[in-house]
Amino acid sequence: MEQGSQAFTTSPSVVAKFDTSFVRLKSKLGTWIDDALRAPSVETGLNVLCQKLEQAMSQGIISLPDRFRAVQPDRYARRLLYDDPGTGVSVLAMVWAPGQSTALHDHSGRWGVEAVLAGEIETVPFELIGKQNAKYFFEARPAERLPAGSTSYLIPPFEHHITRNVSQQVAITLNIYGGEIPACNIFLPTGYGPYVRQRRALSYSD
Repeated sequence: MEQGSQAFTTSPSVVAKFDTSFVRLKSKLGTWIDDALRAPSVETGLNVLCQKLEQAMSQGIISLPDRFRAVQPDRYARRLLYDDPGTGVSVLAMVWAPGQSTALHDHSGRWGVEAVLAGEIETVPFELIGKQNAKYFFEARPAERLPAGSTSYLIPPFEHHITRNVSQQVAITLNIYGGEIPACNIFLPTGYGPYVRQRRALSYSD
């Protein structure tokens, strides 16, 4: 559940500019997502969405207000930008200090798109190859480096991965999910091969 953000004051002209810019961004996101959902297949739709996002980034259209760009020192930040109660699609801004990373995790069966606005992100996909006595066996696949301006997507059941900031600067990503994800599964190494699953609740940073 989102926590209340810190109150601040500014001039009316700045407020008007902020509101207009942010409303415009959310409107564009809504249009791009609607276009993707109308595609004949999920894969086709996500390709279309990625193309729209890459074009927008190259043109400087996607710009986040400062409050969505703030770093958390202890873990990567997750902030809700946009959600559509009709489709369930949600858009988050994630902020990664150098070296910050996720655990190996899934998306609870939801497709996901990631657009890198700043920095460089590395995603390492893992293939689930077996399960026995509550132990999960994975094989890591080649890592994918995503510099600023690039995108990627995943479609279940190929959803297990680790994401980390491999640049020496703050990385910012725009993450779009095919539904709200209040919790996901993380997979913790046992030290002797298999992983154990743990359910983790997800919350917004502020």
